[in-house]
Amino acid sequence: MKTHYALALILAAAVLVALAGLTLADHSLGEEPLLIHLRVATFDPLVAPPDIPAHLQAGPLGEGRAPYIVQFTAPAREEWKQSVTARGGEIVGYIPDYAYLVRMTASTARQVESLETVRWVGPFAPAYKIEPGLQKSALNSTDVFTLNLMTFPGEDMAALEAVIGDLGGKVLAASEGDMASYLRLELPGVLIADLARLPAVAWIEPFIPKTLHNNIARGIMNVNSAWTGAGVGLYGEGQIVAVTDTGLDTGNAATIHEDIRGRLVNAFAWGRLNDWSDNVIYNNTPQGSHGTHVAGSVLGNGTLSGSNPGIHNYTNSFAGAAPEARLVFQSVMDAQGSLGGLPNDFNTLYQQAYNAGARIHTNSWGGPTSMDPGNPYGGYTIEDQQTDQFMWNHPDYLILFSAGNEGADANADGVIDLDNVGSPGTAKNVVTVGATENNRPPASGFGGYSNYAWGTGSWEPDYPVNPIHNDYISNNPNGMAAFSSRGPCDDGRIKPDVVAPGTDIISVRARVPGADEGWGVHNADYLYMGGTSMATPLTAGSAAIIRQWLQQVKGIANPMASLVKAVLLNGATNIAPGQYGIGQYQEIPYIIPNSVTGWGRVNVAESIGAGSARVLAGQRTDGLGTGGSHTYQYNIAVGAAPTSDKQSVSVSGSQGQTSQRVGVTAVLDSSAITWPEPVRPTLAATGWTNIMTQ
Repeated sequence: MKTHYALALILAAAVLVALAGLTLADHSLGEEPLLIHLRVATFDPLVAPPDIPAHLQAGPLGEGRAPYIVQFTAPAREEWKQSVTARGGEIVGYIPDYAYLVRMTASTARQVESLETVRWVGPFAPAYKIEPGLQKSALNSTDVFTLNLMTFPGEDMAALEAVIGDLGGKVLAASEGDMASYLRLELPGVLIADLARLPAVAWIEPFIPKTLHNNIARGIMNVNSAWTGAGVGLYGEGQIVAVTDTGLDTGNAATIHEDIRGRLVNAFAWGRLNDWSDNVIYNNTPQGSHGTHVAGSVLGNGTLSGSNPGIHNYTNSFAGAAPEARLVFQSVMDAQGSLGGLPNDFNTLYQQAYNAGARIHTNSWGGPTSMDPGNPYGGYTIEDQQTDQFMWNHPDYLILFSAGNEGADANADGVIDLDNVGSPGTAKNVVTVGATENNRPPASGFGGYSNYAWGTGSWEPDYPVNPIHNDYISNNPNGMAAFSSRGPCDDGRIKPDVVAPGTDIISVRARVPGADEGWGVHNADYLYMGGTSMATPLTAGSAAIIRQWLQQVKGIANPMASLVKAVLLNGATNIAPGQYGIGQYQEIPYIIPNSVTGWGRVNVAESIGAGSARVLAGQRTDGLGTGGSHTYQYNIAVGAAPTSDKQSVSVSGSQGQTSQRVGVTAVLDSSAITWPEPVRPTLAATGWTNIMTQ
């Protein structure tokens, strides 16, 4: 999971507006203008400040603390920010360009304004705190509106609720946090401006009834269509998926989350004696929830969010990708909250799960491949070799690993750097998964980090310039999550293999005392998380659907993992060029595969032929030697008329490999008038490389 460690610095993100294509560089007065980008306006404060109506202006400022915008003359150095805090200012958020939201008194504001590195200081006016649509429709209305309100950190919530009551409002719900607090309330529209004048208030927006959010990720991956699109029910029934992670909820099969209860085959404690729960408090910090969330994304059935498993109705719920699959869980979290339970030989880990019946194994963890600071990622390690070895010895066992969350724009060129995939994601035969953005636009009623941009809080140094800096975290499913690690491996191999949604994913929540709240709590039963950790289990659940399809529809009793992988890859959607268009900021190469998305974004319906394509699948269990080849030949009928045209798919052994096991899929365009007219390259063959070759 990619975790935001400095939420105090992202509070202003709710009032930011994304400005794709703007390159942030050093500016000075008289050169390219510096702008303030707010949700409600974009302006140069020294040239054309916004025209704010009188009732939404800041008004006279007393000596109490109030929010101000402080804009520096260039990207703020650490000592520049320290000069503000040394004078009594409290930095609580970032606003492009080069500006910060600072709480301070009027006298402190005057001192800060006199600093040589400061370009402009101005009040954070009530107009900046109110969602633009609310400003247009509500402020002159006597109707009562339901609102969501966010405070600055550390505010007195009881006092704020009392003021709201004095205004004639009604608090419906309250949630306090270290970095921000939130209220849902009812208030006449004409009083919203009065509410915005309160120094404690950071942002006000209309409450929009929530939709169910895990089905957004499933929809992006076309899982919903795949469930019934093949003419049979494909929900993962008969599939057993192993998850190696922190722990699973309460650690008691009788009391674990209802979305998983009853489908746990076995659970094993590697990190703590007889304890496989998702519950560790270390140094007063919760360490749990990650494993529970991951398991839910694989196979949670949405029982507590409106599903009806009895009639296979999961669409409008938080169900995972394979809601009828069963689970083997291996807890590797130790008493210190780290993954100290991982064995020295990963073969023993995989073997235990294999013996318990699992044939798909998902892992949302990894690490550097070298201590070389100049090249810490992309290498091939002992753990990689162990993983490839196990898959070689167990050809029906598919292992997935997350690519990692090391994506960053270290050279500040507006493009995420390459070569940062971690081990065991660099293993040859695993499915390595990167993360795309989800589809949760800002100010649309979603929680988590959906209202924040990539260049906020503790992530700001990683994404210092546009278009990434101001891009919202979950607003474009055709774009990459900025943190997602890119390939290639040091030896030139393409990684990741595929990508899937990995931001603001809702899944099951560990319901143990002090459980980690991830990216934010949805309710008592579900929470948001993000990272390639979240994309990987969604892909594992998709692989379970594909494996069931191969067995149930294609009649392959024991599909090889290489075939499951080939079907998964060959159906993937090419999402190039990504969310920043073509040119110098192009995010994803058009060529497939590539080192950003691999073969593309998971599309289960296309993989199993429930979309626009027909899929032919086969496997050679006897393997291929170096220089060997095998050709599959298919007779194709266009419409009702048979044709003698044939499509050939050839697979060859590679030089230097003593043997190779191959799964093959060919994707055929069922709408073509003449054959062949493939909708994408006709072959995605994934070989099992010999474990001794590197």
